[in-house]
Amino acid sequence: MDYSEEKITANIVQLRKLKQLSQSAVANILQVDVATISRIERGKIALTYHALADIANMFGMSVIDLITYPEVYSRVNQPWVKVRVELELTTEEWEKFGMKDKVKNLLEQ
Repeated sequence: MDYSEEKITANIVQLRKLKQLSQSAVANILQVDVATISRIERGKIALTYHALADIANMFGMSVIDLITYPEVYSRVNQPWVKVRVELELTTEEWEKFGMKDKVKNLLEQ
């Protein structure tokens, strides 16, 4: 699969045209100059993750789907749940509450 920047910018152009959006309309939505959109589409400006995220959001898709377009990235048969937990514990509390063992057991499952 080709995930080059040239392919990604081609995906952006294809999606923009599919959604019948002008470069001016895209620039207005993303709050940038039309020249910036033109340079992105011509590969004159390197795409940052932030720019990819903004463009993907504008098209109502994820960054990975923008990159892999027209195929849709999916984790087949994987029910994923994203969980982020941040705890502030002293080393003593960490061990006292058995957190080390609990985390280890969860990671081993």
